[in-house]
Amino acid sequence: MLSILYAFCSYGADLSLGRIPFLIFSLFVSIMYLILYRRDRLFCFETIFLFLFVLTSYFNEIIINNLLDTSTVLAAYFNASFSDHIENKGILVNTIALVAFLLAATRVNENKHYIQSNDSFIINRDLSLNVSILSVVVGLYVLYLGYSGYISSWFRYTDSASNYSNSKLVNLSAFLLVLTALEFSQLSSENCSSFKDFLKKVNKVYLAEMLLVSGLLLISGNRNECLLILFPMIICYYIFIKPFNNKQFIVFLLAGITVMIVIGLTRNSGSLDSIESINLYDMTRDFCFVDNNTKYLIEYADDGGMIGFKNAFIALFSSIPYLGGLVVGAFGLTNTIRTTEITTQGMQLLDNMDSGLGTSLIGDLYCTGGFLFTLLFMYFLGWLIASLDRQFTFEKKYNIWALIIYLFMFSNVVYYIRAEWTMPFRYIGFSFTILFVLLLFQPHKKSI
Repeated sequence: MLSILYAFCSYGADLSLGRIPFLIFSLFVSIMYLILYRRDRLFCFETIFLFLFVLTSYFNEIIINNLLDTSTVLAAYFNASFSDHIENKGILVNTIALVAFLLAATRVNENKHYIQSNDSFIINRDLSLNVSILSVVVGLYVLYLGYSGYISSWFRYTDSASNYSNSKLVNLSAFLLVLTALEFSQLSSENCSSFKDFLKKVNKVYLAEMLLVSGLLLISGNRNECLLILFPMIICYYIFIKPFNNKQFIVFLLAGITVMIVIGLTRNSGSLDSIESINLYDMTRDFCFVDNNTKYLIEYADDGGMIGFKNAFIALFSSIPYLGGLVVGAFGLTNTIRTTEITTQGMQLLDNMDSGLGTSLIGDLYCTGGFLFTLLFMYFLGWLIASLDRQFTFEKKYNIWALIIYLFMFSNVVYYIRAEWTMPFRYIGFSFTILFVLLLFQPHKKSI
């Protein structure tokens, strides 16, 4: 089957393909999936991911072609040109990757060996001590970041000091991710089932830390970083406290999109004047280069520039403090060039950092292991997301480790489509390390 798809992709790249039929097909299969499996609860990973996948894959058809005045669009966007072969191959790789994701998710959702449970989660652990310990650690770490001047660097968004690939943000995000998972697990075990109960029973130190950190990140213009911290709390509230219906989700979604757009337009200038002549491109420019990046990386890999899996091993090892350095030193591993660097340097986009650069998930996958690896990873991603969703939404089976994975993947859904596929390793791995240490202080199981 894989060989057939590979042959189809290679052969189809030399045909005369139009993008509109593939756009229609991608929209159709995405909408059908949501109607069949998510119509009663649109608040899920797939709703956001599928929308952004189609948007980024067909940005030109959806956004650029609908602008009356393209003078506002970065010239660098139009400077990127590709042969018909690469254009066609980009369409096929994106489409087949989307189908692989949906096939895996559909297979999980059509599994008849599970039934929906109306019962609450069974959490036979008292996590209050863990929450208290980690709340103190997070509070001290936030004070350290404030005293060292790191938090003030968030408000210098265009400066190099606001580069969030550093370990400080990874540490802070992982601390708060684990703290959120523990706190809401504890609330669920205390039969917290309403917003009123939540305000009454939630750890007030935890709540203050969450509001402080996410608020500072949001007003300083660091939207993705804010989502990584705030979104897990929203997801946990939906899972453990009280789910919200589709109408509430749509209202929250539209409000969130509006806030994100306004922040994106004003974070550099600090003025609302930039939103007076807003258009479709301004609202979506963070994702404008994903399709071009994908095609560039496909071309790069086909020309013999495949980077392989060395970067993945380094990213995996770096998830555990100090282990990455020891392994790299012991085995002589060196970090090869990242696809983010390949695209920004090769496409000469270094001076346009407000254009939504970075890389693309599909392009990074292809540049790492080619078409077959891209297909296998997207199938695995669809299976993973659907399985975790089923576990926490239908089966009500509690597992703190699986919860950490689900929370991070869901909270990063907005930007994962334009990230390297190895990006979750460090965050999830470090979160696991924190959780492992904390559970050493866990009291004995209480009787249920």
